[in-house]
Formats: sequence, structure tokens, C-alpha cells
Amino acid sequence: MITAIDGGYIVAFDGEEHRILRDGIVVVEDDRIIYVGKSYGGPVDRRIDARRSLVSPGFIALHSHICGGHGETGRRGDGSRRQLYNSDLFDRMFPRTREAARAAAELNYVEVLKSGCTTLVELGSPNALGNKEAVELPDRNGMRAYLLRMYGSGSWHTPDGNRVLYTNFDGETWDETPGFKGLDESKAFIKEYDDSADGRIKCLLGPSTVDMCSKALLRESRKAADEMGVGLQTHVSQSVVEFQEIMRRHGMTPIELLHDVGLLGSDLIAGHSILIGGHSKVGYADPWRRDIKLLAETGTTVAHCPQVFARYGIAMESYARYLMEGVNIGIGTDTYPMDIIREMGLAATLSKIVEGEPRVATSRDLFNSVTLSAAKALGRDDLGRIAPGCKADIVIVKMNSINMSPVRDPIRNLVMSGNNGDVRTVIIDGRIVVEDGRVPGVDEERLAENLQREQERIWDMLPSTTSSGEPSTR
Repeated sequence: MITAIDGGYIVAFDGEEHRILRDGIVVVEDDRIIYVGKSYGGPVDRRIDARRSLVSPGFIALHSHICGGHGETGRRGDGSRRQLYNSDLFDRMFPRTREAARAAAELNYVEVLKSGCTTLVELGSPNALGNKEAVELPDRNGMRAYLLRMYGSGSWHTPDGNRVLYTNFDGETWDETPGFKGLDESKAFIKEYDDSADGRIKCLLGPSTVDMCSKALLRESRKAADEMGVGLQTHVSQSVVEFQEIMRRHGMTPIELLHDVGLLGSDLIAGHSILIGGHSKVGYADPWRRDIKLLAETGTTVAHCPQVFARYGIAMESYARYLMEGVNIGIGTDTYPMDIIREMGLAATLSKIVEGEPRVATSRDLFNSVTLSAAKALGRDDLGRIAPGCKADIVIVKMNSINMSPVRDPIRNLVMSGNNGDVRTVIIDGRIVVEDGRVPGVDEERLAENLQREQERIWDMLPSTTSSGEPSTR
């Protein structure tokens, strides 16, 4: 089928950068873009009128937890443990059920699609749902997804809210058995499901977090990635506790540790990478910006998720500084809300505040982060751009809504004034998956009711206090 999209503002790619094409046309045949220009005289089977809209390449979210995010909605965000430097990672006492994970995933895939996300890097759904169901869910919605079955040498917990302990770890030595078993399971998942769903589902290796993995496991992960020809993602520099623990164990920063074991590289997505050497909250001066330089020199991509950290008074220092040093940065939604447009706007605003300079972290910078930079991280020159030969992953955003009017620079309007309610149409592989702001065939009210019911069951199981003895937000 040949589809023509008549666009008022088309974000077209000229081979080097995005440019706005006014009153143009994008032509799609099956799953590929075949023409971008001012007029088209060939045959057309279907036309989409987007003359009052922005026609954009699909957005790419580089870091999302599709199963867990809404378990925290309404519970997290207005407080945390100061003793653990305002990180809530270690005091999550609520139980998790497969039913709640499924309800969250079903709702979150719809929410992230409606924000214009056509490609999602998802961490942990194979662990929460099982491999088969984790693949079936995004396939059912037509999503392009990179899935990670996570693994680690152990896990963290806090017995009293004041200190963090690690299972399978005596403070010096890890029991390597669980971590290597998890790596084998991740490799088996990749071998079975990579490149499934007509190539829309791909897989990455997922060593969970730098402080929950031994050096041996990280080294073996690099070896496996090289042998299998797949990428990796891990969480790194996401808490002050982690930074201090890695310094205690190894006498280096978490980023330096990843470099030491050989994990940094153009095929690694370093999730978060916020609390690095030199950050004001870690108490470790780094005037030479060694951590940032290591990320830039190795071609490692940072997946920046501003919302989840901003809730706890933490900001990257800064998105603009990383860009200036040459780091490739993408954006993720992490837990909630699953709105990539909202994340773009917040990343820009926080960076301007941190630097005290409005001319940095521009709307174009953030737009590039969710398109060209994210595609680079995945090794895909057929995503994140509107050009002949590229995948037909396209987002149509209304430009005549109350919050978007008037329009002078449509990309600035999108980043600074937009939200998921402005997304009109989402196309993946040439197929419409969001139409008039809705996912066809999906009962959104039912999804919300299912999630509410499952989360209320979990809330009823919560203790009345946290591990630190404070009242629980049941």
C-alpha cells in the first residue's frame, strides 16, 4: 500500500540534520518511506491530511521499565530517605505480582505509544512476565521494542532504612553462581527472540546495575555481547549510595569501573549516568570531568531520564555539559509517566537551570536526542529520520491546539509546550497504531480499571511502616 501524508511542517532529514519542510509530502510504501518533497505525482492508495500538524520521525525512548512504573504512581515522589541521599531504590517494600506487572505493561505500552514513541528500550519485562509474554505484548500493539532480560550477581536491600546490603555478597566477594546463571538465561532469550515480530522485536544484554554485578560478570557480559553481536544496557551512577559503594570496593567511580572491565563502548547504553564524579551531591571533585570524557571517548550513549530523578531533587549536571563534551545522549521515560514529550521538556528546563543559561539544551538538542542520537545508540540509520529508504515510523502532532498555538518553530512548540495529548497519529512500519489519539481496538478505561484493581491488592499487602519505621504510603 502507498500512503501519502500531506504535512504542514515536515521534519525532513537532509543526510546530515533535520530540516523543516513547509507544506510538503511524505510518501510511504509498505514499511518504508519512498519519497519526501513538495509534490508527488505517483499513484496513492491512501492520503492522510496533516496540513495543520507536525510530521515527525517516531520518537525513541532508550530506557523504560514497562512493568513497574505505575506501581509507584501516587506512592512515590513527595519524599524519600535522606539517610540514603534521597534515593528510593533501596526501600521499595511493596510486593510485586505477575498480574500487576501484566496490568502495568498493558497500560504502559498504550501510554508510551500515545506520546509518539515508536521504539522503546524496555528493561525487565521478560523477568516479570516470562519471555514469551514479554515479546507478545509489544508485538500486539505494533511497537518496535528492544527487550532486556536483566541479571545480576545479587540484589540490594535495606534492613533499617539507613544502610544498604547486597545479597550473595559478603562485602568483599560475590557468589558468582546466580549472576552467571542469569547471563546464560539472557543469552538464551536473545537467541530465541531476537529479530522476531518481522524484525520489530530485538534484544540486548542486561547486566542490571553496576553495584549489583561483580567485575567478573561485567567482563563476561562484554565477551558475550561481542560474540553475539548485540548491544547492552546497564544502570550506572544512579545513586550516591552506589557511587560510594563502588569507590569503597574498587577505588574508582562507577563509570571508571565500567571502563576498567571493558564495558564502555558504542554498543553500551549507560542508563542514567547522573551521579558521576564531579556532581555536587557525590562529594567527589572532578575538575577534569574524567567520567564525562570517558563516556565521550568510548562512544557510550547515556540514557537520560530526568523526571524520575527530579522528583527527588536530583538533576544531571548537566545535559548541556555532556553534549558539549561530545557524549551521545538519548532520553528515557524510566518508570512513570510514560510520556517522552514531557521528558524532553523537563530535560531542557533542568539543564538551563543548572547551567544558568537559556541558550543551552535547546529544543533541537532534545529533539535530536529522541531521534538521531537514540537511533545511533541502537546502530540504526533507518530510524529517527524522515528520508527515502528509512523505516516508516512517523508521528503526527497537532499544531493547532490551544497549548501549541501560535506556531513559529514547531520543534520548539513540541518540546516546550507539547504533551502526549497533542499526538494525533502514530505509524510504525507503515501501519497506523494510534489514530485520532487512540490505540485502535484498545479499551483504555478497562486497562486503567485492571491496573487499579491489581495495585489495590498490592497496597492491601503493604506493612503499615517502612523498613525505617516511618509510616508507609499505603
